[in-house]
Formats: sequence, structure tokens, C-alpha cells
Amino acid sequence: MAVAAGHQDGVTAVEHAIHKAIYHAHTTDFTHAVIAVDGNFPHEIPVQQIIKANIYAFNLPGYSSNDEVLLNQFEKTGCTILFSKERCFLH
Repeated sequence: MAVAAGHQDGVTAVEHAIHKAIYHAHTTDFTHAVIAVDGNFPHEIPVQQIIKANIYAFNLPGYSSNDEVLLNQFEKTGCTILFSKERCFLH
């Protein structure tokens, strides 16, 4: 979708990535888009931002203490959750 690195929280990173994708793709139709993040969301989960953008799938490492909460929040949204079980990027 888009890279939005360097944010202190994942919600802002997701919002920034969606904004950049809209700007560069000149569309707001992300029906087949996948968004991947390098970390987990220990606090606020960007459910509304992802649903509003109509993103098809959300890929994150998993193994977080709130994975079950995240799954429950996305359960009836139509957005597929993918747990990669590893980080997407090396630091």
C-alpha cells in the first residue's frame, strides 16, 4: 500500500500509509489492498481507519497479548487478518 515509517504509534502509521496511498494512487478504492505492519498494536487498534479505507487484508506479526481482541474487533468487518508470525522488516 504505502510506507509510513518512523511513527511512535501504529495507528498514526496506518493513517499516514492510507493517506499516502490515496495521494499517490489517485483513488480511494482499496478493495484489493493489503496493509502490512512491522509491529503489533498493544494499545489502540486502527480498526476504523482500515474499515473506512475498505482494505481487504491486514498483515501483522502476531504473538501480541491483544491478538484475540484484534480478531474480535475485525470479526464482522470483511477484512482478513493475517498473522505472519514474524516481522516484515529487519532493523
